Amino acid sequence: MATATTTRRGEAPAGFGAGDAPAGTGERWGLVLSGGVARGFAHIGVLRALEEEHLRPDLVVGTSMGAIVGALYASGYSSAEIERLMRGIDWVHLLFPRIDALAWRGNVTPRPLLQLGVGLRGVQLPSAPLSDAELNYMLSDLLIEASSAAASYDRLPIPFRAVATDVATAGTVVLGDGPIARSVRASMSIPFVFAPVRAAGRLLVDGGMADNLPMAPAHEAGAGRVVAVDIASSLGPLDSLASGPAAALYLIRLLTQRHPPGTPLPSDLLLRLELKGYGTMDYTALDSLVAAGYRGSIEAMRAYADSVGLPRAAVEAPRAPAPLPPLAGSVQWSGLRTLRHGIARAALGRLPVGPLRPTELRPALGRLYRSALFENAWPSLETLGDSTILSFDVRELPRRELSLAAAYGNDDGERTYARIGLRAPWMPPIALFELTGIRRRYGRAAHANAEPHALGRGGSGPFLRAEYRESETRIFRSGRLTALPRTIRREIFAGAQFELFARQIGQLGVGLAGLSELARRWDGVVLVFRTESRGAEHRRLQAEWMPGPDGYSRLDAWLDVSRKLGPFTAAPALRAAIVDGHPPTDVLAGVGGAGTLVGLRQDEWLGRRAAAAEFRLLYASGPLLTFSATAQTGVVGDAVGAPEIRPHLQPAAGLRAELTTPIGPIRLDWGLASGGRRRFDVMLGDRF
Repeated sequence: MATATTTRRGEAPAGFGAGDAPAGTGERWGLVLSGGVARGFAHIGVLRALEEEHLRPDLVVGTSMGAIVGALYASGYSSAEIERLMRGIDWVHLLFPRIDALAWRGNVTPRPLLQLGVGLRGVQLPSAPLSDAELNYMLSDLLIEASSAAASYDRLPIPFRAVATDVATAGTVVLGDGPIARSVRASMSIPFVFAPVRAAGRLLVDGGMADNLPMAPAHEAGAGRVVAVDIASSLGPLDSLASGPAAALYLIRLLTQRHPPGTPLPSDLLLRLELKGYGTMDYTALDSLVAAGYRGSIEAMRAYADSVGLPRAAVEAPRAPAPLPPLAGSVQWSGLRTLRHGIARAALGRLPVGPLRPTELRPALGRLYRSALFENAWPSLETLGDSTILSFDVRELPRRELSLAAAYGNDDGERTYARIGLRAPWMPPIALFELTGIRRRYGRAAHANAEPHALGRGGSGPFLRAEYRESETRIFRSGRLTALPRTIRREIFAGAQFELFARQIGQLGVGLAGLSELARRWDGVVLVFRTESRGAEHRRLQAEWMPGPDGYSRLDAWLDVSRKLGPFTAAPALRAAIVDGHPPTDVLAGVGGAGTLVGLRQDEWLGRRAAAAEFRLLYASGPLLTFSATAQTGVVGDAVGAPEIRPHLQPAAGLRAELTTPIGPIRLDWGLASGGRRRFDVMLGDRF
């Protein structure tokens, strides 16, 4: 069983502090990296400064985002490699997943108000409002090369410690062994957002709640001198006139950025990086944060190294060690019922044969994640004689789940959602089943889905999908609702999801559909193709075609990007759709609402061709609250709804305040469209 590595000051754990000290100082020195969410990207710039000065610490200690960057650095990655890895991660989606990610024909999955799991332990509430399965997988994948150091992090190229907080005592826990991805995940377990992590016999949450700048643990682990990098945002003053939300945000930041008294020591260097204009959720600002970290540290590091005589030496770490012995014939599972070992092993699929390089396990980790068997599966490798033991510390997901969600908008009313998910207790070709019901003010729907594993996690495989949907399409003229045609749609599809190229997923389905609207009917084959990117730039294309003399076709395209501009984030977006043939009303394309043309109702301007563009400028006031200003333009051709609007580009402008919560956003939108139309919209929860 993994244990927390805790030492008294001046007492070095085995493997660290032994042997001769570096020439010039007479003692070893450690690098401490604080938490700070997205601002932690600045740590990469500090590492670049260390490399430029040929300075290599003898210990790395990190909290939260500092633990992620620190673990990669201690594992042998260079600052440039860490920057490349961080750039490849869609952090916003990772922490607050898009509900429309890989959604089939717009069937989004809203964040639940209530989620119940039914298993051997009875009915269970989730341990946190947000699922952390993708985050856990990402950490396991990033740190797979360090998984062979589970017995002791002193075996890494640079000894490493992760700092977490004990829920029972609120005390500091220093983790120096066990699956390293689990230790890093424990260090960044933001309370009430992500589930706590059980490790070292304790229940652990974010290390910032006990020690966001763990200088004392670095000294206690044997570092005579410490260079500590603090990138946490300044709290500033709080007076009696502060609002309730401002006071709550201040308290959250205070609780997750604690600095215990007694540090630093006179011989230490404390670098407080001034990162003005950067918020804790500025994940699009990686390049400028890395540059700011470099600028803010290079001179201070050079002066400190010269003054205390830190040794300069080659800083390249050997990140390609000799291969490990071949994998043993069996995989070890901790936390898994014995009767399910075969299922889990089948989900892993084919494992590498012959001398093992840990990175060769990444495809198997991906298959295990997409199997949707586990909330987490922390890997570790241990060499015993002439073989390597692959072990996983897992937490199973329940076989049966019930999810409930609700939302309300003052434009299109209330909506409710219920989902039942079933996981087969074996590994057949089809192992996951879903039944979903949705009720809206203007319609209702029921969906059934069967697939071999969780395609929503980005894997490849076949699927079967069926749907019954009644939808009422609002037709407006001069701002007044004049018609409400109802479309009834019955569909069944067979298809597959597949990877087109790096981070671009495709979906292709063929089905039979029966549609009716007023006195019209459509019956026949429907073909659907959809492709979507998985990166920070959101690219999506969807095509739908019902052939035949009374058929129709529709093509939709979306593009969203984000770029950091000083204290703001610029988010341009493009939307376009074209409909041909003899479509039912529910297929028509429209603009209107906060997402395409503020000032109009949702899809108020409806027709056969529609396009919209927007430029949104966002400012984050803390990790959850954002304000934005938007300039938009849109056009609709062959208008059915709002035909009085001329078929030319129409401008609009709007303001938004949005509070992100684990169960969905709370949005306030004010918009002004051409012709003097104004709207104030309130949306509570996800639109689905």
